[in-house]
Amino acid sequence: GINAEYGKQWYQRRVRGIPSIRPSTPDRGTPSEDLEEHLGPDDSASQTGLDRAQLLEKYQLALNERDKILNLNSQCQHKIAEHFRKKKGADERQEVEKSVTDQEQRYMKCLQALDELELENELTQKEAESRSNEEKEKMEEKKNLVDEMTAQYFEFKKGVAKQAVNSRSGKPLALKDIEQYIANEKKKEEEVIAVRLENIKLINKLKKRETQLKQKEELADGLH
Repeated sequence: GINAEYGKQWYQRRVRGIPSIRPSTPDRGTPSEDLEEHLGPDDSASQTGLDRAQLLEKYQLALNERDKILNLNSQCQHKIAEHFRKKKGADERQEVEKSVTDQEQRYMKCLQALDELELENELTQKEAESRSNEEKEKMEEKKNLVDEMTAQYFEFKKGVAKQAVNSRSGKPLALKDIEQYIANEKKKEEEVIAVRLENIKLINKLKKRETQLKQKEELADGLH
C-alpha cells in the first residue's frame, strides 16, 4: 500500500541522502512541481529505483486521500457544531418548559389557596350572619320587654294620677291633663333614648378613628 511505498522511498532517500516526501505537505503547486523540488533536476527514475510516473500517481493518491480526510473532518466538525447547537436549543427548551411547569404549579397552588380562602370566607360570612340574626333576635326580645315594661310603667303612673287630687282645688285630676302629662313624659323619654343612641354611635366612631390613627403611627414608625 501507500505506507509500504512511502517506507521504501524513505529508506532509499535516507541511503542516497535525498529528502523524504510527506503526503501531508501543504499544496505548493502541482504534484509534479512538488516532486521535482524534492528529487532535484539531476535525479532520475533509475537513481531512485522508482518509476516517476508511479511515484506521481501515488503522490496524487495521497493528496486526494488527504483532501478526502480534510473534507470528512470538516463535515464532522459541522455535525458536531450542529449537534451542540441543537443540544443547546434542547437545553434551553427544557429550561423554558421547567420554568413554565414551575409557574403552572405555583398557579395551581395559588388557585388552591384562593379556593380555600373563599371557602373560609364563605363559612365566616355564614357564621357572622348567623350570629347577627341571633343578636337581632335577642335585641328584639329585649326591646319588646322594654316596651312592655315602659307601657306598664306609664299605665301605673296613669293609675296613680287618677287617684291624685289637685292640691289647690282638692278635686281629682282631669283625665285629659293626665294623658297630656303622660304623652309629654313619653316624648322626653324618646328624646333621651335618641340622644343616648347618638352618643353610643359617636363613641364607637371615636374608637374607630383612634384605632386608625394608632395603626398609621405604627406604620410610620415601621417605615422610619
